[in-house]
Amino acid sequence: MKKAVPSYPHVVPLGDEAVLVALDSARWGEDPWTTPGRIGGDQLRAAREIVREHAKLGRAVVLAFHHHVVLPPERVPSDVHVARMPLADADQVVRLVADLPVAAVLHGHRHTAFRVDLPGAAGATPVLCAGSASRVADEPVRRARAYVYEIDRTGVRSVEALVSGSE
Repeated sequence: MKKAVPSYPHVVPLGDEAVLVALDSARWGEDPWTTPGRIGGDQLRAAREIVREHAKLGRAVVLAFHHHVVLPPERVPSDVHVARMPLADADQVVRLVADLPVAAVLHGHRHTAFRVDLPGAAGATPVLCAGSASRVADEPVRRARAYVYEIDRTGVRSVEALVSGSE
């Protein structure tokens, strides 16, 4: 059997001023219910080069992948029973953000909306989780939502939440 050819990272232009770098954190382990996410050394090295290349061109770089990097303190009590399956190499993502100018990190996995700012090479770097696009929940932070981001070469200018059931 032939081994799959790596297809990540994907670089998606967001106009002339920014790019999204999609990384795969979900293809590790046999059991999706118990396996933590992982980006892996090859993707992280490639992502570093991509960030360097686009930063030199004056573009903002946004990283995106499935698993969470860190949980915000206010969410830990309600997420403690599902705190398994973090990003196993989250420390490497934190280091990348500290070393290179990353405009934002977008992820999912938690089914709850939150923002955490990491110390970054270009100042505070927002780590944003929109939550779930389809979840039905009474708890406002867990309602189905999507985020609309305004991004330019300086980074994330604004974030608008489109929340199900909100006025």
